[in-house]
Amino acid sequence: MEPRSWHIIVRITFIILNIVYCVPSYLVWTSLLRPLLYFRPDWYYMTEGILFSWLLHLVAFWTWNAGCNCKLIDSQIY
Repeated sequence: MEPRSWHIIVRITFIILNIVYCVPSYLVWTSLLRPLLYFRPDWYYMTEGILFSWLLHLVAFWTWNAGCNCKLIDSQIY
C-alpha cells in the first residue's frame, strides 16, 4: 500500500470511532438534561447549544483534516 492509503484508512477509522462515541454520548446527555427543560429552559437550551456546537466542531475538523476549505460569503458557500 502507498503511504497515502494508510492515511486515508486511519482518517476513516478515526471518523467512525468519533461517530460511534460522540453521537450516542450527545443523545445520552441531552436525554439526561431533558428534565431541566421544564424547570430552567434557558439553561437547557444553552447546554444543548454547547453540546451541539462541539459536534459541529468535530465535523469541521474532519473536513479540515481531509483538506477541504469552505468559505461563507454572504449566504453562499464556496
